[in-house]
Amino acid sequence: MMYFLPWEAHVLTWSEKLYRQMIVAAAPLMRTVLERSSRYRPLAGRFWMQPCSVPPGGIWFHACSLGEVNTARPLLRDAEEMWPDCPVLLSASTISGYTRASDLAGPGRSYWFPFDDPGSLSRFFNRAAPQVIALVETEIWPGFLAEAARRGIPVAVLNGRISDKALPRYRRFGALFRPAFAKLALVAAQNETYAERFCMLGVPESRIRIAGSLKFDAVTLEPDPDKQHHLRACLGLSGSGSGAVVVFGSTRPGDELLAADCIDALQGDFPEVCWIVAPRHVERADEIDRVLNRFKAVRLSALRSGKSRPGKVVLADTLGDLTGLYSLASVAVIGGSFFPGVEGHNPLESAALGVPTVYGPYMGNFPDAAAALERAGGSLRLADPEQLKETLRRLLADSEERVLVGSRGRKAVQAGQGAVRRNLACLAEIIPSENHGGQGR
Repeated sequence: MMYFLPWEAHVLTWSEKLYRQMIVAAAPLMRTVLERSSRYRPLAGRFWMQPCSVPPGGIWFHACSLGEVNTARPLLRDAEEMWPDCPVLLSASTISGYTRASDLAGPGRSYWFPFDDPGSLSRFFNRAAPQVIALVETEIWPGFLAEAARRGIPVAVLNGRISDKALPRYRRFGALFRPAFAKLALVAAQNETYAERFCMLGVPESRIRIAGSLKFDAVTLEPDPDKQHHLRACLGLSGSGSGAVVVFGSTRPGDELLAADCIDALQGDFPEVCWIVAPRHVERADEIDRVLNRFKAVRLSALRSGKSRPGKVVLADTLGDLTGLYSLASVAVIGGSFFPGVEGHNPLESAALGVPTVYGPYMGNFPDAAAALERAGGSLRLADPEQLKETLRRLLADSEERVLVGSRGRKAVQAGQGAVRRNLACLAEIIPSENHGGQGR
């Protein structure tokens, strides 16, 4: 089944015209600022198109940041099997997301998502020339959707969600975003709540499906044994006297102070425990180092290079190691969930590996995942940060509870899988019928 947008979708509204003028005026300044920034210079790549090795007529997947790129991984894998004659490319908007996308898709198939000015968009669309675009989760850029509509390229949202934080913003600027949402050819929403929000923001109900959350399919059920062995050796966990491991994963500002309080309170009672702090953004390593300084924390990068000897407190300042660290963990604590503002990170990554998973009250980014784990007794949600110390004390002292909670969490993840197949079935609705021959392979 193919979707064709009505003629109104190709006509820019006054708000879209005003937005376009503002973006055109701002683009040169933005590019100059980024090119002169030592920290954000790579983002200047969003203004120009890298060499493209993908022939025209491919499927363009876009995933904004690191989390969305990891979520997109099984989509790319299965899409290549379903449509072997359709090349697949992957774009990202953040530095960490682009780095991961390059690892997954390889050179010539991974790109910076273009800035929303007409020049950047035109360069990208001219070179990539996709036949269909799939946005993973939700990143709505009015200029991008207008350009796709002008060229007759259908855009779908897969694993669609509108967070509690994003909804008021989209509604506040409805004059700009309603026409953008109306240009979406199809939305595969994670659940009924998100489906209703897409409809509220301008997507016709006939174009909305409910396909479940890809988070369950994107996580790893079995650790990489080579990476696990290497990390174990780096951390000095190879001996028989190795104790438990507590991983504070994807930490945000404030989480490291909470972790330090827990280590300070529990290290005396559990001297063999290895405490690992893995920040969401590794560029904050120097800042976190100061918080953990009193514990003589060692950096994982230094352990990998042999410049430091293993210690009991480790700052994971490397990219791509979180899953491996979770595979060694006795307990996982999810960052961004104990204080308002971030709304949590993915609890399924640790739960899938059978690790008892603890998080705070703020899990608005992963409501379905948290609810599924909690229904199964496969995670522990704490009402406030003050409960974390005693919860960790109890879990470290009770290996049976750790095994029970971890086992239940892993089973809950397995029960929730299957969304990749459902999302790609939705995408198939807007892919030309002559390209469906590969389905089912």
